[in-house]
Amino acid sequence: MTQTSDTVNQAFLRIYADCQDGDEARRLAQALELVLSFYDPVATAAPARYWKIPELFGFTYRLSSSVRDIWADLLSDPDDWRQAVDEHERSAVWNRLGDRRFLIAEARWAELQTQAQ
Repeated sequence: MTQTSDTVNQAFLRIYADCQDGDEARRLAQALELVLSFYDPVATAAPARYWKIPELFGFTYRLSSSVRDIWADLLSDPDDWRQAVDEHERSAVWNRLGDRRFLIAEARWAELQTQAQ
């Protein structure tokens, strides 16, 4: 989906994925960055184990695009996401249930945040 205005929209994306070790985390980071390439992903931190659930690694990105609507693109099936919107920001949380998938097969949980529009 493309944007109709000339403004750049930005988003913050956090993904937790099943991951055995640092080598696999680097491979998953490369896979995520490839699938997110339309949104100029910038990692805000190195992949790291999630302290609450050690079999998961966290991946965080700042996304931006002047031609694509990040929110609409990534939430292509809004029924899969729990959304919260107020006058300042939009937030959506995705949890893997059954055979649902988000970006990579290993993803277990994701949150997307943008400013309200």
